[in-house]
Amino acid sequence: MEGNDGNVFEFSSQTVTIKKGEKTAEFALRACGDKIMQQAGNIVVSFLKSEQLNSESNKPATVHAEPAVVVELTEQQRELIETWRKDYGIDIRMYLGALSAKAVITFNDDDKDLYNDGKTSITYNSVCPVTVSEKASADKIVLRMNDNALGLRDFLYSMFKKQSVADSEYWLCNSHNTDLLKAIGYNADKETFAVSLEIEIDPQTKEVKFVTGIPDSYGDETVNIPFEYNYSAWNRQKEMADNGSMFIMNNGDAAAEEIKMSEAIEMGITLNPVSFLLNSAMDYDAWENAASLYVAPKASCGDKSISFTFPWDFTYASGYEKIEVTLTNE
Repeated sequence: MEGNDGNVFEFSSQTVTIKKGEKTAEFALRACGDKIMQQAGNIVVSFLKSEQLNSESNKPATVHAEPAVVVELTEQQRELIETWRKDYGIDIRMYLGALSAKAVITFNDDDKDLYNDGKTSITYNSVCPVTVSEKASADKIVLRMNDNALGLRDFLYSMFKKQSVADSEYWLCNSHNTDLLKAIGYNADKETFAVSLEIEIDPQTKEVKFVTGIPDSYGDETVNIPFEYNYSAWNRQKEMADNGSMFIMNNGDAAAEEIKMSEAIEMGITLNPVSFLLNSAMDYDAWENAASLYVAPKASCGDKSISFTFPWDFTYASGYEKIEVTLTNE
């Protein structure tokens, strides 16, 4: 394992078995004794060479690890919580803290082979930190999910990479994209990716608002979930664009040219997660095809839990996938 500073982690088992006819297998890491991880980071796991694994299939796996989530409230946030309890009879504390997140993504038949190894669904279990948003007020309950909104960070990062930096069949075959990666100093093992989201809960009806009008990557308004992405590689590209930086872009047999990073972004040479993860509107079925799994977006508050169901697609999708998320205060 690379990046396992201080030997904090170890394999839960020294054997990883790939079943006959399958291409993937699961493995787990666990903390060694009472050792504590001090900061988030990536751990690169590779396996010993085997006659049964060729170089193409025996690729290293990158695991993102981070310290346990602790959500601390400020005095002002505590006052708002008490105000909501007195004025509306709602104890919002049941929806705060490090909530257990279970996200089930069901792929449509046209997308599952390429984006989910032929499987109909995939489940992510994680922790979603929820706190009171700075936009909240005495008569407006707004909650903020930092870093791992709806427990979907790993899924969204995976879908982003499959369409871009890990797409060796198309995206990486475009020299403009590889020139971009070189210009920003892209390092797959060190890049970080976080997803945040703010939702509003009606204090009287407990209705959850999580879908709204937002700009897409072209600046046009669409109705979708206002995820906020914090991606280290995109941050560096934006910084270069803001500073007026130039980079060399090769053009095949034609002469290479030096262009502004801001112009490259306008041309679609970008690492903006929105360009890959925000596609169709959610308030109606934009696909209307047999493959699509469109469902009207909805969310509800339960006893110590919030549930979400919504359609979701991406730039190279063939229709909507269906996502179901449950956040639980255990």
